[in-house]
Amino acid sequence: MIKHIVLFKFTDISDTFIENVIIKLENLKNEIPEIQSIEAVQNENAEEKFHLGLTVTVKDFDALGRYANHPKHLEVAKIIRENLADRACVDYYI
Repeated sequence: MIKHIVLFKFTDISDTFIENVIIKLENLKNEIPEIQSIEAVQNENAEEKFHLGLTVTVKDFDALGRYANHPKHLEVAKIIRENLADRACVDYYI
């Protein structure tokens, strides 16, 4: 299995924006069959650079590619990119 971890820093850090993104990300579980688990969380530590963390588990890198290119994921990614200041990602086998 692959664990896909992404950290996001936004230009709009309102609770409303971040909560909306979290809901949209977590709802992908119902839309994208490759997702085995997904969790999106707001960073509670104001001292840190990133505002939101995302963890997704998929079967393998092929499944990760299908997830990444799925139209529902691309819809959420567009919303994120409109407010994105920075992003970091790590993918690894578990």
